Amino acid sequence: MTETYEYSELERGRLEKLRQLRAKGIEPFPPRVKRSHTGAEAIKAFEKSEKKKSKKALRATLVGRLRSIRTMGKIIFAHIEDGHGSLQLFLRANELGEEKLAFFRDDFDIGDFVEASGEMFRTKAGEISLRVEEFRMIAKAITPLPAAKDEEVGGEMVRHATLADPETRYRQRYADLAVNPQVREIFRVRAAITRALREFMDNHDFIEVETPVLQPVYGGAAARPFTTHHNQLKQDLYLRISFELYLKRLLVGGFERVYEIGRDFRVPGGLYQEDQMRKAWTLGAVVRSLPFRFGDKHGQPLDVAAFGLVKQFADAALPLGAEQGVHGLSPVWRAGRVGEYTGDAFGELQVADGRAHRR
Repeated sequence: MTETYEYSELERGRLEKLRQLRAKGIEPFPPRVKRSHTGAEAIKAFEKSEKKKSKKALRATLVGRLRSIRTMGKIIFAHIEDGHGSLQLFLRANELGEEKLAFFRDDFDIGDFVEASGEMFRTKAGEISLRVEEFRMIAKAITPLPAAKDEEVGGEMVRHATLADPETRYRQRYADLAVNPQVREIFRVRAAITRALREFMDNHDFIEVETPVLQPVYGGAAARPFTTHHNQLKQDLYLRISFELYLKRLLVGGFERVYEIGRDFRVPGGLYQEDQMRKAWTLGAVVRSLPFRFGDKHGQPLDVAAFGLVKQFADAALPLGAEQGVHGLSPVWRAGRVGEYTGDAFGELQVADGRAHRR
């Protein structure tokens, strides 16, 4: 039995617009797109041109998703958003003609992707915008975005009806990314941290490796594993809960320094909330055959060198970290046992049946 998808009234309206576009000979999903600048690049280039007081107009071709449309007679203001920011489009009958202006007003919706070309200028309100001379549809959105619209309030863009329901956000991650810019920023920060970790390890002669994700015997940590079955081999396998054991085998094989960044799967047990127990964890594991105090090829202990790595992490995670500096980090780290710093507050952990309990 196959399930049929029922389109909403809004979706049926957009499908009709899609049919009308094709009837006019307009392809709503063209195979090629032109772009000369991102939104952020166009704004930066215009500001630079303004400082030089250049008389030559800055021309740009931009692409992005429509986030707001405001019609004011024979003028339309619209905001498009790309992966680097947003920028205002200024469409006027003087440049486009009334027929093309009506085409934009009637056939374009919030969520559609558009390509627009024209001259950059600054409006009377002071906002850097693109005076559109040519535009075309590059992707027609059928399903409306969860965010209803963006509105300019007091010179700032306010996003209404943002996606806030946790269940919907995690099940429809693409929608969460589309309407919540702060979530996209988390992805960028994570990529910067991973890149910094790889750069640090590579510069200190560590070799990045990949070890099995499906393992016949799990180990290296105290956690209950996820179990699966390999039909061809007729064997139960476990999603790994740690990298450690396989990395140590590489040391036995003759490598001095190895590391791996990858996915870990575990059901942590009593120390974690229920919503955390279904997650996969991205971890970085490092092993070497000599103590970290042995140092690198330049004689610097790796735990001291790692301070620069921590600083890179902080700069990536904190928007103002590079400007304000990171407080509370000393370039000289003291070495000692955990108990010497935590005392009795940490307590003792007892592991039983894959669950960790504090005495």
